[in-house]
Amino acid sequence: MGKGQEYVQRVAQALDVFEQAVVHRENKKPFLDSKVALQQGVDRARTQLMEVVAKVVAEERLRGK
Repeated sequence: MGKGQEYVQRVAQALDVFEQAVVHRENKKPFLDSKVALQQGVDRARTQLMEVVAKVVAEERLRGK
């Protein structure tokens, strides 16, 4: 697998986790799911997505030098 394809796969996986967290938050069950806990899950997934993107950019910058 090429390096570009590997990058796309890593970002797509992180994006999928983020999307699942958002869907889970939006489809919460009243009285069963805490708004705060669901939002924290979305925040963690967003942070992880941004970290993956930053790592991909950093790796490609280092590779290009």
